[in-house]
Amino acid sequence: PATSKASNQTLYICKIYVTFEANQLRKYVPNFEFFHRSENEFIETFDFSRRQKCNGGIAIMWNAEIDSKITPLDIGNERIQAVVINSEPHRICLINVYLPAQKDLSRLQMYRMHVDMLGEVIEATRCMRHLIIGDFNGSLIRSNPHDKALQKFVNEETLQTVSSHKMTYFGHNECQSQIDYAMADDETLLAKYIIHDQKANNTSTHTIISVHPSIHLQSSK
Repeated sequence: PATSKASNQTLYICKIYVTFEANQLRKYVPNFEFFHRSENEFIETFDFSRRQKCNGGIAIMWNAEIDSKITPLDIGNERIQAVVINSEPHRICLINVYLPAQKDLSRLQMYRMHVDMLGEVIEATRCMRHLIIGDFNGSLIRSNPHDKALQKFVNEETLQTVSSHKMTYFGHNECQSQIDYAMADDETLLAKYIIHDQKANNTSTHTIISVHPSIHLQSSK
């Protein structure tokens, strides 16, 4: 999550693969607004046989009390989405990413395509500060093809993150890696950057990352 000082000013970044999951989640947090995208929009029932994880699906959630301060942007796709946080002293473009996993050469090409798209989102919002959070399926501390493509992008965009060797992904086959990040072009947006410990009640293979940028929301858009 990305959180400003007030408790009702938390924005949650997550992966939601199918429409059914988004609809179910809304039942538990009725006071939250959703911005959800998925390649599997046609799946409206809980059918594991049709739940295609690799195809992506993402969501940004925020408390309805600050809905007037959040503007979803019509850019990106089912793996990259963005909202504008109308804050002071700078507006912030919050970007949620779920980049393709490494499987074969064709996936590498798809990965590079999505990294390029992420660059286009940043270019289209140059007048703002940028905070990018999510599952990059690439690492800043390894050297496979996905990692190298991500590292090149981070260097070109002069993005910053908090250096750590703490793992963020814990696979069921005991594989561990660091592929989830919060990155920004302004280091003040990474205040209180925390890679949380993996808890038993967290059924995801990914742990939680949180940042608490010190920002002030404007009274109106």
